[in-house]
Amino acid sequence: MKNSQKSAIVVGAGFAGLVSALVCGRKGMKVTLIDKRDLDQTHVSQGKHAHMLTKKGLNILCELFPEIEEEYLSVRFTKLHFTHDVKWVGPYQAYPRFHSDFGNIYTFYRPDLDRILVEMLAKLTNVEILSGVEVLGFHRKGTAMSGVATAGGDIFSDNVIVTTGRFGNSEKTLEALNIKKYEKESIPSILKYRSFELESSYFEEKDYQAIMATTFGEINPNGTVMIPITKNRFMVTQVGKDLSTEVMAFSDCLHTPEISEVLRKSKIVTPPITYKLEGSRRYSFKKVQNWPEGLLMLGDAAVFMNPIFAQGLTLALIQCEALNHFLDTESSSFDFQVSVDELIQEPWFLGTLEDRRLNAKSWQRPFYTVAEKCVAQVLKKATQDKATYLKLVETLNMLSSPVSFFNLRVF
Repeated sequence: MKNSQKSAIVVGAGFAGLVSALVCGRKGMKVTLIDKRDLDQTHVSQGKHAHMLTKKGLNILCELFPEIEEEYLSVRFTKLHFTHDVKWVGPYQAYPRFHSDFGNIYTFYRPDLDRILVEMLAKLTNVEILSGVEVLGFHRKGTAMSGVATAGGDIFSDNVIVTTGRFGNSEKTLEALNIKKYEKESIPSILKYRSFELESSYFEEKDYQAIMATTFGEINPNGTVMIPITKNRFMVTQVGKDLSTEVMAFSDCLHTPEISEVLRKSKIVTPPITYKLEGSRRYSFKKVQNWPEGLLMLGDAAVFMNPIFAQGLTLALIQCEALNHFLDTESSSFDFQVSVDELIQEPWFLGTLEDRRLNAKSWQRPFYTVAEKCVAQVLKKATQDKATYLKLVETLNMLSSPVSFFNLRVF
C-alpha cells in the first residue's frame, strides 16, 4: 500500500479505531473516522472496570506515538512499578515484591485513554471525525473497496478499516461484501465480573499501591483486583463464576483477608456494576479467496477476548503495529489480514486457556488437567523464586513465551 496520498475510512472509534486513524493520519493519508456514538460522550462497555495496559502494549503504544507517555500517560494516569508496587496474591501465597528492570505500567479508566487519542487526532488536519454517523453499507468496485454508505450519503475511499467493537456485527460486514470461507472460533465465558470505585487511605502507610488476588481453577474460583486510578481513589473488580453474594460476603471468601480489610476501612463511592460478556471470539481469513483490496479488519472486529485477562488493548496494538508497517510496504490487504491471524495466535491461546478449561468436554479434560498441573508448578515456584516470578510477569505481559519457563527448569 506504499502511497502516502491514499485515503482511508476507519469504521468504529473504539480503541483500535482511534489508534488506526492516528497511524494512518501520521502517514499523511486523508482519514475519515466514523462512529455512530457521540464521541463527546465517550462510553466504553468496560469503562467502569479496572484497566491495565500490558507492558508489551505500552511499548507498542510508545513506539507508535513517542510523545504519548511523557505528555499524556505520565501526567494523567497512575504509574506502578509492577514487581514492587503491586501485591499479587496467587493461589498458593503472595509472590515476592522487588525492584526489577521490568519497569512501569499504568492504571486508568478506559474512556480516559480513548479521550487522549481523540485529542491527538484533533491535532491532525488530514483527519476528519464523524461522530453520531452510522455506516449502513459498504461499496466495492470489482475486486477493491471504494467506500461506505451512510444516512448522509456515500463516502469514498480506496481503503476501509473496520474496527467495530465486540458488539458490532463482523459477520454482517463480511456477508455484505460477499466474503465467504472465513473461520470463526468462539469460546464462552464462565467467569463474571463486577466493579466499583473506592475511596481509601489504606495504602498511604504501605510500600505498595495495588492488590491482586487472582483466580486459579477450582483452588481459587474467585479473585479481586484493586488498583489506583487517582490519589486515594481505587477501582475494585471482583471476578468469579457466581457473583450473587454481596460485595463484602464475596470478599470474605477470598484466599487473602486483606481485600476485606481494605474494604472495611474504606468507602465504596459508586454502585457495583456487574458484567458477563459473551467470552472470546476470533475470525481467521486465510482461506478466503475473494478478499477485496483495501479492506482491513482490526481490533474486536477480528478478535476479542474475555476482558478479565487484560490483553484486549494489547491485541489491538499488536494489530495496529502491523498496520503501521503494512502502510510502508507493497503487500496486499489479504496478506496483511493473514499476518494478523498469525500475530494473535499465541496471545489468543494464552488469553483463552482458562475459559477453554472451564468449557472443556470430558474427552478434552485430560489435556487441561496436564496444562493446569504445569501452570500450578510455575505458580508455586514463582512464590519462592524471583526469576520465575519475573518470567511469569513477562509472559502475562506478552514479553516472553511460555516456552521460556523450560529454560528456568521449572518443570
